[in-house]
Amino acid sequence: MQITTKRKKKIWELVFIWGMLLLPIIWFLTFWLYINLNSILMAFKVYVGAGKYEWTLQNFKDIFYEFSLPDSVLPLALKNTLKFFPLNLLTIALSVLFSYLFYRRMPGYRVFRVIFYLPSIISGVIMVTVFKNVIGPNGPLALMLKNYFGYTAETIPYFTSDPKYAMGTILFFTVWTSFGLNVIMFGGAMARAPQQVIESARVDGVGMFRELFNIMVPLIWPTLSTVLIFALAGIFTASGVTLLMTNGAYDTMTISLYIFQNVTAASYEMPSAIGLLFTIIGFPIVLIGRHFLNKIYAEVEY
Repeated sequence: MQITTKRKKKIWELVFIWGMLLLPIIWFLTFWLYINLNSILMAFKVYVGAGKYEWTLQNFKDIFYEFSLPDSVLPLALKNTLKFFPLNLLTIALSVLFSYLFYRRMPGYRVFRVIFYLPSIISGVIMVTVFKNVIGPNGPLALMLKNYFGYTAETIPYFTSDPKYAMGTILFFTVWTSFGLNVIMFGGAMARAPQQVIESARVDGVGMFRELFNIMVPLIWPTLSTVLIFALAGIFTASGVTLLMTNGAYDTMTISLYIFQNVTAASYEMPSAIGLLFTIIGFPIVLIGRHFLNKIYAEVEY
């Protein structure tokens, strides 16, 4: 009787476990494995009509041919996409600095912390809409340029609809709104730093500069290196708010937006080939970057 009861209990435990796992397993197989496998296969297909496809490498030939054309959108999209990576590194470096200043409780740090967090809390659509109205030809910035710098309605810069300014405006907005999450992560890592180590360094006369780079950065290196690896992983997929700001017009096209626009236009084969090609290029970059990042500082346990 006791054995039967234990067996029933074990069966119900297995039923419960597999019942809980069934939905995520189905989700993984359907929305990750199937979609990604199908995307890889579609990169080697060309639609020939009547619901039929032909296996070929033509998509990859078309990609390299596009890069050979001077007026093609793909080289411009790649150039714009790569601009986000050094900007991302700058944002990460500034996030570490600001997190440290907040950690040291600089004057007004509570106000600045809220200011940095706000873009992460407010919807991106709302942020872009407000930003475009502020810098628009009829916005407060245009009014200030007219009143104090002598600009007229004809000479006022169109920051989101002029190829001279549009990409720079998107990059500026990306930096401005990218601090929130990084500051939260780095601030949390710094808050966990052993106070005995910090106090001992201060007793020995270590200043803020050395404390930041010689003590705090090595202590938060696992978090910092993870963020840097994610930045490397997104080197070919960064697009900022290009979709909301310009939708790729005015020389602001990026690789991910180019893929998105083609997919929404029901063209799947070329976008799949582009995604696969840049995945193959980006994968060793991430592995090499991770290898060297892990060698800079040994992991610290505390």
